[in-house]
Amino acid sequence: GMNMDTSYLSHSPFSNFLIPGIVLFVVNGIFNIIAAIAVIKKIKNYSFYIILQGILLCGWIIVQVIMVMDVAIQHLLFFSTGIILMTCGIILRKEK
Repeated sequence: GMNMDTSYLSHSPFSNFLIPGIVLFVVNGIFNIIAAIAVIKKIKNYSFYIILQGILLCGWIIVQVIMVMDVAIQHLLFFSTGIILMTCGIILRKEK
C-alpha cells in the first residue's frame, strides 16, 4: 500500500510489514483510543492509561530501533512523545 521497501526489515525477524503493522495498530492505535476514552469519561485512575500508553510507545520505538538497526528523526519524536505522555500521566496522578 505505501510502497515501503521490505529491505528495511532485513535485520528483523519479519519478511514483510504485516505482523509489525498489526502490532502497531493494536498497541499504538487501539490502546491509544482506550486511553483517550478513559480520559474523556474520567474513568478512575485514567492517568494510569496515559502512563501505560507512554510506556508502550517508548517500548515500541526501542524495539523498532533495535530490530531495524536504524534511528530516524521520527523515532526520536515518537520516543519524546512517549516521555511526555508518561510525564503528564505522573503529574495527573500526583494531583489527585
